Amino acid sequence: MADEVSIDKAQFHNRLASIITQWKADKRSGNNVFGDVGSIAVVMGKTDEAAGFHKANALQFWLLGYEFPTTLFLITLESIYILTTKKKAIYLEPLKDGKTPVEVIVRGKDAAENTAQFERCLEIIKNAGKKVGVIKREDSTGPFVTEWKSAFSEISKDVEEVEISPALSAVMSVKDQGELSAVRNASRATAAVMADYFVETMSDILDKDKKITHKALSNKIADKIEDDKFFKSMKGGDFDPVNLDWSVSPIVMSGGNFDLKLRSEPDDSNLHAGVIIAALGLRYQTYASMIARTYLVDPNKSQESTYKLLLSVHEAVLKELKDGAPAKNAYNKAIATIKAKKPELVDNFVKHVGAGIGIEGVDSTMVLNGKNGRILKDGMTLVVTTGFSDVENPNPQDKKKDAKYSLMLSDTIRINASEVGSGEPFVFTKKAGSDMDSAAFFFNDDEEEEKKPAKAKKDPRVGAVASSNITKTRLRGQGGQSANEEKEAARREHQRELHQKKHNDGLANYAEGHAALNGTEEKKFKRFESYKYDTQIPTKVKDLIIVADPRNNSVIMPIMGRPVPFHINTIKNASTTSEGAWIFLRINFLSPGQGVGRKDDQPFEDPSAQFVRSLTYRSKDRDHMADIESQITEMKKAAVRRDQEKKDMEDVVEQDKLVEIRNRRPHRLDNIYMRPTMESKRVGGAVEVHHNGLRYHHMAGQKIDILFSNVKHLFFQPCVGELIVIIHVHLVNPIIIGKRKTKDIQFLREATTEQFDETGNRKRKHRYGDEEEFEAEQEEKRRRSALDKEFRMFAEKIADAGKSEGMSVDMPFRDLGFNGVPARSSVTIQPTTDCLVQLTEPPFLVITLTDIEVVHLERVQFGLKNFDMVVIFKDFTRPPAHINTIPVESLDGVKDWLDSVDIPFSEGPLNLNWGTIMKTVTTDPHAFFAEGGWSFLDTESDAESDAEEEESAFEMSEEDFASEASSEEESDFDDDASADASGGSDESDDEGEDWDEMEKKAARKDRDGGGSEDEGRSRKSKGKAPPPKVKNVKAPSVIVSTTPSAPDGGTRAWLQVAGSFLVFGNLWGLTFAFGSFVSYYELTLLPDLSSSTISWIGTTSTTLLIFGGIVSGPLFDRGYFRSMLIVGALVETLGLMLLSLCKASYWQIFLTQGIVTGLGNSLLYIPGLALVGRAFTKNRSLAMGITTCGAPIGGIIYTITFEHLISRMSFGWTVRIMAFIMLSTYCIAFPMILWRVKNLADLAPDRPRKLFDASALRDLPFWSYTSSNFLIFCGYMVPFYFMSSYGQIELGMSRSDANYVLVISQAASVLGRLVASYAASKIGVMIPWIVCGLSSGILCLGWIGVKSSGAFIVYAALYGCFSGALIPLPPSVFPVVCPDIKVLGARMGMSQGIGSMASLIGPPIAGALTSIGATAEHRNYLGLQLFGGAIMAAGGCNLVGLWILLIRQRGLKSKLI
Repeated sequence: MADEVSIDKAQFHNRLASIITQWKADKRSGNNVFGDVGSIAVVMGKTDEAAGFHKANALQFWLLGYEFPTTLFLITLESIYILTTKKKAIYLEPLKDGKTPVEVIVRGKDAAENTAQFERCLEIIKNAGKKVGVIKREDSTGPFVTEWKSAFSEISKDVEEVEISPALSAVMSVKDQGELSAVRNASRATAAVMADYFVETMSDILDKDKKITHKALSNKIADKIEDDKFFKSMKGGDFDPVNLDWSVSPIVMSGGNFDLKLRSEPDDSNLHAGVIIAALGLRYQTYASMIARTYLVDPNKSQESTYKLLLSVHEAVLKELKDGAPAKNAYNKAIATIKAKKPELVDNFVKHVGAGIGIEGVDSTMVLNGKNGRILKDGMTLVVTTGFSDVENPNPQDKKKDAKYSLMLSDTIRINASEVGSGEPFVFTKKAGSDMDSAAFFFNDDEEEEKKPAKAKKDPRVGAVASSNITKTRLRGQGGQSANEEKEAARREHQRELHQKKHNDGLANYAEGHAALNGTEEKKFKRFESYKYDTQIPTKVKDLIIVADPRNNSVIMPIMGRPVPFHINTIKNASTTSEGAWIFLRINFLSPGQGVGRKDDQPFEDPSAQFVRSLTYRSKDRDHMADIESQITEMKKAAVRRDQEKKDMEDVVEQDKLVEIRNRRPHRLDNIYMRPTMESKRVGGAVEVHHNGLRYHHMAGQKIDILFSNVKHLFFQPCVGELIVIIHVHLVNPIIIGKRKTKDIQFLREATTEQFDETGNRKRKHRYGDEEEFEAEQEEKRRRSALDKEFRMFAEKIADAGKSEGMSVDMPFRDLGFNGVPARSSVTIQPTTDCLVQLTEPPFLVITLTDIEVVHLERVQFGLKNFDMVVIFKDFTRPPAHINTIPVESLDGVKDWLDSVDIPFSEGPLNLNWGTIMKTVTTDPHAFFAEGGWSFLDTESDAESDAEEEESAFEMSEEDFASEASSEEESDFDDDASADASGGSDESDDEGEDWDEMEKKAARKDRDGGGSEDEGRSRKSKGKAPPPKVKNVKAPSVIVSTTPSAPDGGTRAWLQVAGSFLVFGNLWGLTFAFGSFVSYYELTLLPDLSSSTISWIGTTSTTLLIFGGIVSGPLFDRGYFRSMLIVGALVETLGLMLLSLCKASYWQIFLTQGIVTGLGNSLLYIPGLALVGRAFTKNRSLAMGITTCGAPIGGIIYTITFEHLISRMSFGWTVRIMAFIMLSTYCIAFPMILWRVKNLADLAPDRPRKLFDASALRDLPFWSYTSSNFLIFCGYMVPFYFMSSYGQIELGMSRSDANYVLVISQAASVLGRLVASYAASKIGVMIPWIVCGLSSGILCLGWIGVKSSGAFIVYAALYGCFSGALIPLPPSVFPVVCPDIKVLGARMGMSQGIGSMASLIGPPIAGALTSIGATAEHRNYLGLQLFGGAIMAAGGCNLVGLWILLIRQRGLKSKLI
């Protein structure tokens, strides 16, 4: 028996969740449906075939798929309790462990136990609330029901019974795809019996003048259900006839005996040739359908007229049944239609026009009468019935049987979404025609051929509603898959038609010879004038210094002893670099071949003339040079901004004057805010509706007028799911608000004003308590509803006032919304009737659907979680709109919506270069459409293989990605101009020459000029003449040399930062996470070993990481950085893999985690730092800070990974997973680090470098730097190693909590690194380094006073924040400590090698100190804290000496160090 009953667990929990979700939503919206019940009790007694389907067993069929007699369903907001017999409980056991908790209570034969079970259920009801939902009109009977009612009567005084049938109907009335498929199959079978069997049988009987009673004919039709061959032969889909049953037994009526309520049984009267009514209904898989038809045999003119009226009424009713419409509209429309055409028949019309249908044949709570205000929703299924009863026949053929007649039409329909077609319902039973040709039969005219019922033609595009209900499978569980396939096929066919129509329109609009759309605007030479009179020139020029004159937009430069002015528009950019004691200012100019933009060249009067590409000045006055650079940069930005503002204002129009209403008070909405704001402060105002526009009154006295003639769209967005309610106006032409132009103006009000005083004052106390808070919540809901109503009415008043301009209120469909990123952040984008909008967060998005040409969906491929949408407009000169990062779960919904609004769309796996595509389209639109138009976007077209090569022209190459990325990151004018300007000819590579080549060229020119730069400097120091060709120059001198400035950023440099960030995440991430390993080793894996012994594992690895710099530094200088990266990654991963195989052996762990991983790290450390250091000068500190932020981020990831996995799986698999994470990140990092590297030309195997630079041993700044690092790093890792064990042993924290304290410290380290790096880029490196070094030592000493978990967390965060800066700052100073770039790698390796000894000995010494005076339960952490704090504080003091040495011996000012 158990094998025969199989309950769909997923379906059960999904539908149960639907009940609970709508229940909760109803509580939030006012309890209009569920009546504020706390629980729902539905009892089912014994099975009664005569009772048929009712709410109780309908709920069981809906949830379980079966009827379970003698069963009680008790549903609360948290769970469901099912009280049933033991046999049925076996079938319900699999339902446990789902979305909603399910408890099955087994009822036995013990009366006392059964009573206790009822008492428990009653207790659950009382605890859930004061109201319980029940089915009052209970059709179920039996001893179980009687016993339950008797038990329930005991609490009836305490608990109020509420009729729950309407709520259950509201939930079950909206059908899912499986239910719709079942209703459709039942309807198809019902229509087939009516059209293909009854009509043929009736026609044959009447034609041959046979005698048959109504009862016999009805029984004959009823027996047709046994004819499996008949049902299997139906066209349009296969289904199993075994699942068919009668929901409405066939009934045939004629001869004046009509019962339109179908309550009477067929009588024994013979079938009469006059008006014949037949009704029947089949049920498929418990889902019912129904149909009724009236057939007229030799009708007279009056009967034909009345039947035509019934057809028009039936059609009018169907048109009113739309998604979102009240149910009563259908009946009221029917009455209005009858009154307009034949008012005398109003009293003969039926009292309702149908009801809901599903598992129940008739849903009594969903009757379509004139009072039912329930809102129809997409997915509802109804049976629509119209008819006239007892109509007088003026010309009866048989005065006894034809004196009065009745007419009836019934169809089973489905409510469609408003976006599908015109929103009209889909008629499932339309196969059985009801038009006059199908309903009228004429037998008296021998010459007139018998008119058989015309079969409705099948619409090849049945739409999203019909196609979703078609099934080709026999099994219920497969219906969704088949429906999806047919739905996709119908959508694909519709899209093919739309694309073809769009292509034909393109060919028609852009005939051969059509001009280009972008035009060819002639470029004009621009003249710039700095000064009209010499009196305007600043007096400072007499000192022959560079003078920036912002007032006249000019820069005056001394050239050959004379001041020469240059207008700011002739300058491209300016940059400074430092070399030793000198600072260089390079100023680049615009010239042919160097465009003002990436796609537009600056025209010149005589492009063949000679141009100055750049000027370089040298000086020791760093402040002046930096100030000049800053002024030029700001002047250039201001000039670009002025040009852009002028361009932006070109399309701004001046509106006509507002015609005010003066004879009455205008409609006004007070206490609102406007976006965009008119000033920085948030000040409210009011908006008024006048004759020809709106006027916004700002509280500050300002006014903004919006004319209706300039309004393109008017939107109203309610506060459902939002914090604000909005009236949004989208304009045709932009207007100026404040100082900016805008096309979108928004009036809004916040939907919540609830405030709480958390200080315990009177306001808070007054609002305290569950009952008061619940009342406040209900009041908030009512206020939101009133707010929506107020704004909606005002929006309608605006539309009424602007109806002469064609204005109407549009409202977003939230149910169709999807998330995406149209600008800066992810927002909810919602369709409206005419637009696609995003109105919640600026910048707003409003796309008019009629402006759209096609839509292309990018990055649609398996495995990606998001896709992008590109909207191409009919105006091809308008840039396409991009909506990025749409969740792939919204893909089908987006496709359905685009298809429903007849917008052709396509999809592809890649991002396309739309700039190139649109340029191709606008250049020659006729050729574009003649060659296939938008068909190249369709990856599923037949010509896919042929179009691949053409498509590739529009796919983004690596260069395109780099160009776009750099265009976003760079300033308003090109930062790379310095490198571009230093190139040779126009045919040179865009990347410029290598460093070596430029150095050689500069050296040659120095020799040609009479000596090298060093020689010139030495001569100058001896008092000899200054460089030639420069006379009377007091400040900077012009340098003829073309020595390039050092690189500073760019796309490749920042890619190296990103790649090095990932490398550091693995190197130092494992080091920071070693605290978790220490805790695990100390307390679980190696409990017999001391903290000092275990810490040697981590310190050895760290030491090798740093000490390896002695070898890896020179290897880097020799150009082996690629091999170092690859080999280091493989060795480090190998070390972790070997660690996963280790048992509880100290030496195995020491060799793998300490030695092997340390050797791998040593090869990766120097390349990760040096590559970034070489790519930046000015922003070196910031770049280093970002790079080293990978260390704490990696530490967080590895710490959390270890903590989560070690409790769920073995130590071996935990480490293996960490190794796989490491290997995958290296695979991502290395391409970014090595991609098109151009700044490493001086690194090569043929350029030998010293492995050891002996001169460094005589350099005092080198030793000061190294000793400071040694002292700091001796104590730096101590807290990270012992935080976790301290929290567990001394503070009693769990291992998880202690490890998360370590995570908090590492997270704070990220903030410290970034803040310190940013500060270093502004005020120099030394000050933040000294402050953070001393603060870290003081905090380590402050650890002594930490005695609680809260204080421990605060301490960990502070230490992580200040100590985090100790990693990125030292490398930023080292280029100043070692100014010779040729031995930079060697000296850095030497310094790091010496400093690594501190990392080796520091934590073990600290660990050994904990054993002094330790007990079995506690350890002495005082010595550890004193050691770490004192030695780090000493290192911070030593940094002050380094600072002084650098100032004195390197000739640099303190703020630039």
